[in-house]
Amino acid sequence: MFSCSVNLVQRYETELKGMIERYGGMELLAQHFAEEIKQSANNERSVQCNQIKRCWLSKINPEFRLAENILETELDVDPDTPSRLSTNLKGTVESVKDLQKLIASPKLYSNFVLYDLLCGGLESGYFRGSHLRSCSDIAKLITPAHEAHFRTELWFALSKKSFRHNSFKKGNKMRVKQFKEICLAVAEGRKTYLADAIAHRKQGFKDDNLEAEDIDENYSSDDAVALNDDMLN
Repeated sequence: MFSCSVNLVQRYETELKGMIERYGGMELLAQHFAEEIKQSANNERSVQCNQIKRCWLSKINPEFRLAENILETELDVDPDTPSRLSTNLKGTVESVKDLQKLIASPKLYSNFVLYDLLCGGLESGYFRGSHLRSCSDIAKLITPAHEAHFRTELWFALSKKSFRHNSFKKGNKMRVKQFKEICLAVAEGRKTYLADAIAHRKQGFKDDNLEAEDIDENYSSDDAVALNDDMLN
């Protein structure tokens, strides 16, 4: 956790210049606030994970919903009722288990309906720091690493009803392993399948409905968000 604290201080070095000098350097500042940074990071991750599940798995967002009878607070009265696909995916995916596999696959982009639902959720302004926007493509909405994080959380949530992360070492190792695998899937998928998904989705959208960055072929979400390339190695 200490190395993560140092990295965070380095990322905001300009804003924290005064505090860095006051505490005698980056490492001393990071060491002093390591526990607070750890708790803050855990809280932030928990909030974001809940947002991810509520965006694509909750009845409060029916237009983007991928599956039902998943979230602990929205289970059917009958406890034996299995999870099921949302009608949004009718005819495009066979089962929740197949959806889970597709979430972790480079071929996610080749399912145009699923790709549209993911982009729609990101464009909805539902997530903190985002805003409502018209048709875009996922490379302009979110970095590969962030997309892998979102897809990893959906993968785990779809694994069983009322899923909760195991905070013990074994559970954390499993999360890291799955994240790395999905990072590779995102990289391969964007290279191989994304162009067709973008072209298919933009059919029917008028150019004047798009924002400047959406029609700028050189714009990428990486322009605004730092991406650690080691995540994809």
